[in-house]
Amino acid sequence: MPTSPTPFPPDQQPSARVSVDASGALKLNGAPSSLDAIAAELQRLQAVNGSVYYYRETPYPHHRTPAAERVFALILDLHLTVTLISTPDFSEYFDNEGQSWPRDQNKRREVFRSAVMPLVLIA
Repeated sequence: MPTSPTPFPPDQQPSARVSVDASGALKLNGAPSSLDAIAAELQRLQAVNGSVYYYRETPYPHHRTPAAERVFALILDLHLTVTLISTPDFSEYFDNEGQSWPRDQNKRREVFRSAVMPLVLIA
């Protein structure tokens, strides 16, 4: 693990798209995946100061699947920056008040770090 992560402009920061459907099936960057493969990619991202775009088909706590819980626990354990996505095509995100917004790559990104996890919001 590098001692000082390489800084990247927001549009060039290493990232992965992780999605979990209602049945618990996992995808990594649009392709079916396993928890082990996602864990390996998340560890790689941690080493290069990367980020995660995370989509869960059932966003409400009482509908989450064990797979969704395990993936999100990995993200938290690795202290990765995560953007919570509200659409399966990754075109919209949730802001810090739970409102869904279009994700515009031309807007600046702001990172909000909390004691629990860093969240990235598109401003």
